Amino acid sequence: FTTLFLQYIIIYMYMIFVVFIFGLIIGSFINALEYSLRKKKKISRLHSECPKCHHKLTTIDLIPLVSYFALQGRCRYCKKPISAQYPIVELFTAIIFALLYNRFMPTYNLVQGQFKEVILSGQIITFVFWLFIASCLILITITDIKEMIIPDEIIYPAIIISLIYALTIPFANGRGSSQILESLPYLLLALAVSSGFFFLLIVVSKGNWMGGGDVKLAAVMALALSWPNILVAMMVAFILGSIFGVGAIVLKKKKFADVIPFGPFLVIGTIAAALWGDLILNFYFFGLYNFMYLT
Repeated sequence: FTTLFLQYIIIYMYMIFVVFIFGLIIGSFINALEYSLRKKKKISRLHSECPKCHHKLTTIDLIPLVSYFALQGRCRYCKKPISAQYPIVELFTAIIFALLYNRFMPTYNLVQGQFKEVILSGQIITFVFWLFIASCLILITITDIKEMIIPDEIIYPAIIISLIYALTIPFANGRGSSQILESLPYLLLALAVSSGFFFLLIVVSKGNWMGGGDVKLAAVMALALSWPNILVAMMVAFILGSIFGVGAIVLKKKKFADVIPFGPFLVIGTIAAALWGDLILNFYFFGLYNFMYLT
């Protein structure tokens, strides 16, 4: 038992480290992709350069997280400050990737050498899917904060991949078409609660409260989370959005009529639901039960 437990700890820490480093690399790519979208440049033709002096950056300048702190947050060539967005996005991407590994990948099965079981169970597919969705969500957060835009170039591929995942993961789990028929009502309910609700807000407010990008993002959330975890995502998003909005008004950072991008709160809600959705639901309904029947 002691040997097995030690193997588990070693493999677990090693995999977390590998996924964390991979997250740093993807975070760096997300920064480059956001820059290419903002400057309307093709990512294939984009070369790494200082946004201030446009000097081409070398490999040593592009080591995720390390280069920023080694250079004290300044360009090696023009000495002008580099946006803190770069290390923040890299670090948060790495942390989220590590959390997703902890949530979806069964290290115990890997220790036992049960690779076939892991593959056939669909856990690797789910893990890779959430790495992709998390990357899209992080990019959406940046663009929505900076420009209040949820790019179609990102949201449409996310919708398509989420739909394919929702329709194919039952086959990976070995349950096939019967599971699709069982899960379809939950997917439709999740879409109605999320995208349908936001679309209704757009109609009622004539586009003043929500934008079309939020409706599309809600579709990704519904397809990725399904029912009832979509409730967790929506609840977390609206609670955090309300706290931020009220706080900004009280601190006089925003006026009541000002528009606040809601995409980042939907992203936080989605990640929270993916990682801890069942725990949050159980805690909420257990607390509600205690309040109603034990007080």
